[in-house]
Amino acid sequence: MYTSKNAPFGAFFVSVIKSYFTRHYGAILTGLVLTLVALWLLLSKQEWVRAAVNRVDYLVYDLRLRATLPELDRESLDVIIINIDEKSLEEQGRWPWSRLKIADLIVRLNQFGVKTIGLDMSFPEPERNPAVELLQSQTEGSADAEQLEFLQAMVPDMDRDSLLASVLPGRNIVLGVMFLAEDATPKGELPPPWYFVETPGSEAWPVTEMASYSSNLSNLQAAAIDGGFLNATPDDDGVVRRSPLILRHGDLIYPSIALAMAKVHSNQISFKVNTTRVNSHFAVTDLRLDQQVIGTDGIGRVLVPYLGGRHAFEYISASDILTATSLEQFPQLQGKAVIVGATALGLYDLRNTPIEPSYPGVEIQASILQGLIDGIRFPREPDWAQAATVVLVIALGVGLSLVAPLLTAGWLMTVSLTIMVPILWANVWAWNTYHLSFSPVTPLLLVLLIAIFNGARGFFSEAELREELHDMFGQYVPTTHIDQMMENPEAISFAGETKEMSVLFADIRNFTTISEGLEVNQLKQMLNDFFTPITQIIFDSKGTIDKYIGDLVMAFWGAPLDDPNHRNHALAAALQMLDKVDELRPLFLERGLPEIRIGIGINSGMMNVGDMGSEYRRAYTVLGDAVNLGSRLEGLTKFYGVSLLVGEDTKDGCDEFVYRYIDMVQVKGKDDPIRIYEPLCERKEASDELLELQDLHDTAMTFYMDREFDIAEQKFQLFQNRLVHQQVKIFLERIRLLREEESLLDWDGVYRHTQK
Repeated sequence: MYTSKNAPFGAFFVSVIKSYFTRHYGAILTGLVLTLVALWLLLSKQEWVRAAVNRVDYLVYDLRLRATLPELDRESLDVIIINIDEKSLEEQGRWPWSRLKIADLIVRLNQFGVKTIGLDMSFPEPERNPAVELLQSQTEGSADAEQLEFLQAMVPDMDRDSLLASVLPGRNIVLGVMFLAEDATPKGELPPPWYFVETPGSEAWPVTEMASYSSNLSNLQAAAIDGGFLNATPDDDGVVRRSPLILRHGDLIYPSIALAMAKVHSNQISFKVNTTRVNSHFAVTDLRLDQQVIGTDGIGRVLVPYLGGRHAFEYISASDILTATSLEQFPQLQGKAVIVGATALGLYDLRNTPIEPSYPGVEIQASILQGLIDGIRFPREPDWAQAATVVLVIALGVGLSLVAPLLTAGWLMTVSLTIMVPILWANVWAWNTYHLSFSPVTPLLLVLLIAIFNGARGFFSEAELREELHDMFGQYVPTTHIDQMMENPEAISFAGETKEMSVLFADIRNFTTISEGLEVNQLKQMLNDFFTPITQIIFDSKGTIDKYIGDLVMAFWGAPLDDPNHRNHALAAALQMLDKVDELRPLFLERGLPEIRIGIGINSGMMNVGDMGSEYRRAYTVLGDAVNLGSRLEGLTKFYGVSLLVGEDTKDGCDEFVYRYIDMVQVKGKDDPIRIYEPLCERKEASDELLELQDLHDTAMTFYMDREFDIAEQKFQLFQNRLVHQQVKIFLERIRLLREEESLLDWDGVYRHTQK
């Protein structure tokens, strides 16, 4: 209750608050709505919402993991990978190897002082016994008793499974097992389970249940000290961030190969699964190996403690072990735990991980094993993580919704960064210091959305114009064009207009043959590597990309901005494109790609340009007879054996270039003949020899058009002796045919092309 003294202040305060909410009602309400949306994203149980949020959470998790990878010291690691690589297959024979070779590998590793061996493989089927097969092939009465007796005596010696089983006892050998999610006929015999489900009603037990398995032959599994599953469980996006340490089959709990090896390697004895009740179900809280506590999620998975990219662990070729001649050859194996896995082509178990998209599966188990042996605290998301995030989202949402409408764009950015940077810092600090994983996505997204909304309110009209220009021209014109259009938007017309312009068509020669010899990805990459520099040249010369059609690029000069020098710019771009192709050609050949050559046609004239199309799809493009002629000129480059042709309308406006007169032609679809030319270079770059050759060629063409065929032939031959040119060959052949004509009264020097 206000006294008379403070009543005026109270009334003023209330009026200020009321005025503030009245003026900024929309912004405050939008901020609170965004806060509710953020809470809905955080707490929603709908599958599609969770999938979308998880994708972003996964991305942030992966970035943080890559940014905080530890400095790696291989010599300090307790795990080494014995690699069945290409070298091993080449020197030791194709896979699968005989059990005898596996036994030899195990014995040799033991001789090198390896303490624990895990096999990233299983042996569910017996190996063929040649002696047994020979006995079975003998029909009754077809072999004498002495031969049968010899074969029967050979059966034990040829039993490779028994030979492998004989080397397993007394050694710390852990065999691999594969559990199957779908019901199938079990193979082999499972190792002894580690734990029994004690909770009545197995449906309440949280550990993932597997329907079947592919394990090892009973004599092999019985001879090994233990076994562990090789399964990895990727997240929804197919990336392996977590891996189960335990799986359930029936009411029995089995360990992963990393967990089984860690127990054997560290001489641990007891094992326990600790659970807690959550509503009507149970959740795993942690696993205990003797006194070592391993924090897991609710179904017994851990976040994989990746140490780095592929080959973070030392790899030793299995063939090097099998062919070693000295026990001192691999001192680094002494006392280590090794996992025998395969990276040979066709055997490689590749997984998509946060570190790399193609990561050796054997290194996932190696990373977990290293963490278990070191006794590190595995990273995990605490049970209270979601509740803490909810509180943070509410505080940030309400606070920013009230404050943000008062801030200018600069202050809004400052305040937003002041909030977001500490959130990111605290997130990384909790990860590095306490191995706790929190998702900062929802709080950061909320801050960003509120800041963007409030910062954009005063700039809608300008933003809409910029967006329209970028949508229309961003892929077709250089950035400088867009900047100029922003400065003078009224000068830009999306409607069709007719103006003088230049158009260019550039096409890769023999593209059909090239594409047939390449895989889809190779072809795509080749086109990207070709079009990128070509497009840059067009942009640098003030050109506009009209379209890409397979292997062809179409561009024009003179729109959307006027360009009085459109002819010069188009010609300069074409010559640069030819130089760039000459640079690319040897680079492509080094990569095993075909040799590329291009043909370019340029024409100038009146064209219609504008935003054209239908209500479903539109494009900023050029149309007209002059455009069609440019396309025809590109097609004629193959006929005349040149890389570049231009029409006379282009040539007449560009005197600073040197041209070679190629022909007077009538192209298909056109009634009037035109002269076409091959641009050679800028006049200032022309050598004396080039100009001399050019005079000789021009003289030959003059005599040809004047029907002085003998002199023309002589001049063409002199030119051909110094520079072989497809066009000259064509004209020499024409002269020969013209001499055979009975009458040349109708001959006008025009060559009529009937093909496009």
